[in-house]
Amino acid sequence: MRKSFTLVLVFLMTMFLPSCLSDPDQHQLNVVYPNNTLLFADATVDSLMFYTFDSWEVHPNCTWIKVDGDDKYNLTYDYNKLYLCTVRLALQPNTTGKTRMGTVTVNSYDYSASGLYTQLGYLCVTNLNYKVKDYVTSSYGVSVSIPLDVDFYMADSAFVTQDSICFTVEKSWTLSTPDGSELPSWFQLEKTSGHAGHNNIAVALEPNPFYEDRKTTVRLSSSGVNTDISITQFAKKKPTEEEEE
Repeated sequence: MRKSFTLVLVFLMTMFLPSCLSDPDQHQLNVVYPNNTLLFADATVDSLMFYTFDSWEVHPNCTWIKVDGDDKYNLTYDYNKLYLCTVRLALQPNTTGKTRMGTVTVNSYDYSASGLYTQLGYLCVTNLNYKVKDYVTSSYGVSVSIPLDVDFYMADSAFVTQDSICFTVEKSWTLSTPDGSELPSWFQLEKTSGHAGHNNIAVALEPNPFYEDRKTTVRLSSSGVNTDISITQFAKKKPTEEEEE
């Protein structure tokens, strides 16, 4: 049977945990991962890591996280041995467009502890500016510094002719317009599809000869997740009265 976890035996030293060695009835459960971890929308693999002396059982508390294999393991209690356990988890890509949170609980002896998983609603775009539209609100009604929803954008002056879109994705990807129409002639991408990993896509722009901004939108898609990027090329500067003369 394929195991979904790793057990690392840690022998306790008196200098670190004297109370455990002096008390045969000492038990312990500590989650060490995740710890304020943010996952991008296309993440499909993660883990739960914890220390314990005892047998344990793991329970995801949301539908988009599942244990990738066995969800429990029987250990013979020995207060001289502390185990670091790593349980593999399978995640569904976040196609909701907004950040979501879920917990996985581990029960061991009479103790219970949980790991919190925060999966962002967008793909890992690494070089563009973005504006946070809203922040996650805690159970106490207070906003926390985790983006709930963001807008990515690229903005260039009228005479800029080169830029780029950089991103890292877990699977193959495409770049297109949201409605599938052709990109405008003044904005062209080096390529519109590719493979998983880090990608740096060159962008070619024609100088803007007009006295008004022009705009388009590019959609990055991967693993069923869509992340839109707003493109703005600013207007050509109008000449002053002196320049016109």
